Amino acid sequence: MRFSKVASVPLVLHDPYFSIWSSYDHLNDGETTHWSGNPYHLRGYVDVGGKRFCFLGNPGLATPLPQVSLDISATRTVCGFENGTMAFTVSFLSPLVLSDLALASRPVSYLSVSFSRMPDEPVEVVFQVDGTVVCHDDDAVDGYVTEDKRFCWGSMGKANQSPLSESGDKVTVDWGWVFFGGERGHARIAFDRLERTLEIALRPDSCGEAHCVLAYDQGYVVDYFGTLLRGYWRTRWSTMEEAIGD
Repeated sequence: MRFSKVASVPLVLHDPYFSIWSSYDHLNDGETTHWSGNPYHLRGYVDVGGKRFCFLGNPGLATPLPQVSLDISATRTVCGFENGTMAFTVSFLSPLVLSDLALASRPVSYLSVSFSRMPDEPVEVVFQVDGTVVCHDDDAVDGYVTEDKRFCWGSMGKANQSPLSESGDKVTVDWGWVFFGGERGHARIAFDRLERTLEIALRPDSCGEAHCVLAYDQGYVVDYFGTLLRGYWRTRWSTMEEAIGD
């Protein structure tokens, strides 16, 4: 369903902790948040010939791209952007296949960019998360980047974690690991410990398409009378890398 304005735009929705929204009329009018209103930053850029354009989050020094459309359905949000040199849509898909409980519980969302008009200069699409996604405060983070024959992954999490140690209203996750994943050869991932950021840079294919996944592994999700339990998706996949690559 196409909208001109909504109270808040759903982007990544899986559970009360892994939940990213934009509360602005346009995705690049300001930073994304958790459903509680706490900071939870996911940013998006297009780099063209050394110049950076912003389509998601606070533009900062980047040039904001005009948003021309917004389409929201039960599991997908699609936004359109256009200026004088390029036009594209960004899709945020969080699958919910109730006939497959392991798949439905898997905290993985798909981010896709599709260009209908490409610039003449080389293009990279960049998605970035920062420490607000994995920490309440300015705590130190750790992370890594790895790859296999098909995919590359990057992960970031709080350096010292205490799973399920907090509860209450408007509490964001303070443990676990956020992941970016993409196809090897079309994606480049970088983790910056000092800046507390994890980002993935995507090179569109010959059809103007670029795809990646954003995921969150809380590790433990339930404290069952003193026993810490993992998410149901772990009954099929032993690690988040396996879940992303399947």
